[in-house]
Amino acid sequence: MENDSQLYIGNIPFEYTERDLERIVGDLGQIRMIKYFKERGFAFIDMATREQAQAVIDFVKEMAPVLSNKLDTDGFNVERQLKVGWAKAKKMKYPRRRHQIFSKGKLYKVSRWVERKMNNAQGPF
Repeated sequence: MENDSQLYIGNIPFEYTERDLERIVGDLGQIRMIKYFKERGFAFIDMATREQAQAVIDFVKEMAPVLSNKLDTDGFNVERQLKVGWAKAKKMKYPRRRHQIFSKGKLYKVSRWVERKMNNAQGPF
């Protein structure tokens, strides 16, 4: 993620919708984009400025027990406490073994016969 104002919010209760996230974060600044993966319980939120993103981090960390739906008797959600932080760049995965080719962001398995042909080739295919 090349943008320095992009956030990761995890452990989102499965009952939440994208609209709920907009309500929580919208008062703290302008939202440029929300990518919400409801079935996995996390979201990436891109704010207009880094200062607005920092305000969201501070707010969610302070209000996480209240924002989580299922609270225990002490007021804390033990099961799904909201987590928030700066989004990290996705790591590129490279082949770990022989007989694999990494091309255009995808990993392909290659048979040994094809690999031998590629190694013995005199010119372009």
